[in-house]
Amino acid sequence: MNDAPSEEFRHGWPVVAGTFLILTLGFGSAYSFGTFFAPLQGEFGASRAAVSVAFSAAILALFSVGPFSGTVADRLGPRMLVSGGLALVGSGLIIASVSQALWQVQAAFAICIGGGVGLAYVPAVGAVQKWFDRRRGLASGIAVSGIGAGTLALPPFTALMIAELDWRPALLLVGSLVIVVGGASGLLVTNPARQLRHSTAQAQAQTGVHLSFAIRSRPFFLLFLGFLLASFGQFTPIAHLVPHAEDRGISPQTAAALLSLLGVGSAVGRFTIGAAADRIGRWRGLGLSFGGVGLSCILWLVGDGMIVLGIFAVLVGAFWGGSVALAPSVMADYFGTRAVSGIIGVLYAGVGFGALVGPIIAGLVFDLWQSYLVAIIYSIIAPVFAAAAVLSAESPEKWRTRNARISEPILQDAKRPAESGN
Repeated sequence: MNDAPSEEFRHGWPVVAGTFLILTLGFGSAYSFGTFFAPLQGEFGASRAAVSVAFSAAILALFSVGPFSGTVADRLGPRMLVSGGLALVGSGLIIASVSQALWQVQAAFAICIGGGVGLAYVPAVGAVQKWFDRRRGLASGIAVSGIGAGTLALPPFTALMIAELDWRPALLLVGSLVIVVGGASGLLVTNPARQLRHSTAQAQAQTGVHLSFAIRSRPFFLLFLGFLLASFGQFTPIAHLVPHAEDRGISPQTAAALLSLLGVGSAVGRFTIGAAADRIGRWRGLGLSFGGVGLSCILWLVGDGMIVLGIFAVLVGAFWGGSVALAPSVMADYFGTRAVSGIIGVLYAGVGFGALVGPIIAGLVFDLWQSYLVAIIYSIIAPVFAAAAVLSAESPEKWRTRNARISEPILQDAKRPAESGN
């Protein structure tokens, strides 16, 4: 399909803009957790493992909700899910700000923040895939660079608010911002079918295999395994890099800048790796990005000062950002866009498991031995195996050719006008 420029400008690119803002607010809120780590420990007298549960449970919920929200968005459209999800995130931050026990913070992060981002994330990135084909990697990269922008902007903002106002007012302020801006941004996120009943974008949105066929395929299994393993190398430092830096004498506000540097790398990676992968193959770029996450963690192993840890944060952010930018496009390359939101949602369930286990194990290991050595080692090894899993899959072109007879009846459905839209 050749994207019609007028369709992209009038409908596709506004969807990209809305998704960018949604992910900036949603993931920025979740990934700012490291700045609240020490205040929560001090407020509730909790161990690092116990505090880590709030972040891990949020990320688990975020990616576990994906199969539900993605499937619903494929059938009914993304707008209500996206706007409602951000309202839930903001409400969770406000609830956490008045919590009187750590379990209440954990519940607010898991149910509201994690669940809310999960409701919004997959439908939003799935909608972007349905508007683009040739420029899908670039459009997806720009949209999901909102995750990097949020990781860049919100941690220093929340750290400043904590220093000036304390952690409770900081949560209240961010929560209010998310509700207002996130709700408005969600109105921009639409599917093609209702906007353009007989357009090329609508045809693209109806092309591909069903969810049940996709998740039983070998490429999906290898991609699922890859994301599960790679998530160990990403979410462990997101939760523990700030306290790790503080253990080495770095001030809390300076340590919070490491999350911003991770966000800088993430934003750069989503643009550059996403665009480059359009030329070298998005599936291949995904595997190389996973390998880069693991190799970057070597710097975490050998670095004690802010300079080395800062370089580590930029690199791991760039490679993970590239993989997140490519994941929706790779799913669409293999399986088409007919059920892409649901397929992405099931894929991200593997990320949720890795995000749950990795940070909690890191906290337990530190509580036992006062060291992150074991956590850093598995953060190196697991993403390298993830790269091997993805690169062992056959290319999307070969897989589609080999399964052409199976998918042909479904592909023919694209010729009929869609009955559902947004």
